Amino acid sequence: MNHQKILIIAFLLAYILSGCKTNHIEYDATDVSDLSLSQNDFQEPISENFKFIVYGHGYGSGLDPDEYPSVNLRDNLDHLLSMKPAFFISLGDMVEESNEQQFDDLDQLLISRIDVPVFNAVGNHDIKDRALYSSRYGETFYSFHYANAIIFILDTEIEDYFIQNDQLNMLENGIASALADKSIDTIYIMMHKVLYMNYYLMDHNDSNMVRMNDLEKFQGTNFDIIVDQLLVPAARKKPIHIFAGDVGAFNGNLSPYYEKDRRANLYMYASGLGDVEDDVVLIVSNDGKNVSIQPYLLTRRETLKIEDYDQDYWVYYGIDRFEKIRPMMDQAFACAIDTCRFAKENLHMQCRYFMILIVGIIAGVIMVLFYGIRSHQRKRKIENKQ
Repeated sequence: MNHQKILIIAFLLAYILSGCKTNHIEYDATDVSDLSLSQNDFQEPISENFKFIVYGHGYGSGLDPDEYPSVNLRDNLDHLLSMKPAFFISLGDMVEESNEQQFDDLDQLLISRIDVPVFNAVGNHDIKDRALYSSRYGETFYSFHYANAIIFILDTEIEDYFIQNDQLNMLENGIASALADKSIDTIYIMMHKVLYMNYYLMDHNDSNMVRMNDLEKFQGTNFDIIVDQLLVPAARKKPIHIFAGDVGAFNGNLSPYYEKDRRANLYMYASGLGDVEDDVVLIVSNDGKNVSIQPYLLTRRETLKIEDYDQDYWVYYGIDRFEKIRPMMDQAFACAIDTCRFAKENLHMQCRYFMILIVGIIAGVIMVLFYGIRSHQRKRKIENKQ
């Protein structure tokens, strides 16, 4: 009888525990081989002073694609490995076509050369044959811990650019746990599509350089709601860094890109490869609670300042700022001249109105000078990049 009770209790416990399983995979820092494309575990010792390398659009040029991984990435891989990164994160589109041959080439020419874990936030090219990708590389969204950080890998392709159902549960529960965990200082989120991007950029600059690889606008995504309701409140407590990789394929379009949400410590980046001279990967250095992100020029082996490549930089990419505002300023001066004529014709106008006019003219001149100087600085920066 006692044996029967024990068996019943054991069965009930097993049933309860099986029902409590999470809907995503979360690995400790010593067990990620099933998630890693290279099937490598983290190397010991694990320290809060670590770095990792992030890159997008791993197959390189979208103008002249072939079946092999990016030439610039392959040619500089040994140099990147010499930096002793703890792991690599691909932001999707590792292959141009998801077939056995291109996955074999990817493994042979790139993945097999990397002796640390390699994770991939899948892109649309990777999962054209989703069943094949999953059979070779496993899960497409998950989270894991490393030292004092938690990293979320998202799949932006699984539900037409929506993050919902199991994936949203993973993100909500994982962030709640990270906020409550005193050992976690930083939250990283990796994705392929640039779901956080607003279209102010592309609406104000029609250059081919100011576009994502996929021109489709994500009018249906719920990521803006996730940002407002989940990420911004969380980022007021612990910093969150979001990375996306659907850029760079066409001569380095929108790569690198940087943006900071004004409401919280929420930082957003984009980077992708196009096999051009200005190809960059992002080097993420995590030193305790301090995080730095540096774009690294592969062909020249130089680091850049990510803050230089903000929204303002790309809005005015290739555009002379003064020329852009010249019509507005011409209209303002024309209005000022008309006001002067009116004042001359109506000598009884009170003195305070005249003073307001003078102040307005001075302010207009200062604004012209300010934007002229900023325009010149931006133009020189763009010319240096080109």
